[in-house]
Amino acid sequence: MVNAAKNNPHCDILVFTKKYYFVNEMINSGTEIPHNLHILFSEWDGMTMDNPHNMPVAHVIFKGEEPKDNWNICTGNCLECAKKKKNCWVLKHGEHVAFYEH
Repeated sequence: MVNAAKNNPHCDILVFTKKYYFVNEMINSGTEIPHNLHILFSEWDGMTMDNPHNMPVAHVIFKGEEPKDNWNICTGNCLECAKKKKNCWVLKHGEHVAFYEH
């Protein structure tokens, strides 16, 4: 993905992962994440997430649950957010986005 992003700087690539160790090892080894590669760690209650680099986090809001105040809420339209440069496409370290269960 890093090479794909570097070779295609005109494209934004969005990826969600629970392979925290892989991303952490990549960053620890000195690999630079290109500006157009947006990596979000996926998390939900009960999961243990190792996030020492404070990567952006995506959450599921299960039926009957409420989002936390600091979570951005998914609009359900990736194209809309990509065009408006919001939510997943521009999250910074330590920021969160949440998706309602569907």
